[in-house]
Amino acid sequence: MPIFAVHKMEEIKGRDTFYKLSVNGVCLLDSYYERIKLHPSSKSSFIRILSNMESVANGLLLPKTKFRPLFPKSKPKEYEFKYGDLRIYLIDYQGGKLVIDGGFKNSQDADINAFRSLVKTFNETSDSKS
Repeated sequence: MPIFAVHKMEEIKGRDTFYKLSVNGVCLLDSYYERIKLHPSSKSSFIRILSNMESVANGLLLPKTKFRPLFPKSKPKEYEFKYGDLRIYLIDYQGGKLVIDGGFKNSQDADINAFRSLVKTFNETSDSKS
């Protein structure tokens, strides 16, 4: 069974808190950034997504082309931030948002399936600790 940890995202300032997920000691968002930061366009897209996260944290509405619910009736509610070919997947968590992982436009279906599987495992692990 994986070991999950949740960390506050210090990069995002706002009235809502954003968190990021670690699995077995590896922060998935940080790992995603490490994979893309060597490509200047991807790095700037990632920074734009962080800026959009801060906008959402401060209660601003963004167009669906930047931030959208994936499956509005899911529990917890699932979301996607996007810019260029980058995608970041997250869920509602303790009055804020928990970033699960990132992906790419050309592998979106597989990335969403992996994201949902990880959310399911995270929820099962969290439920067993309650």
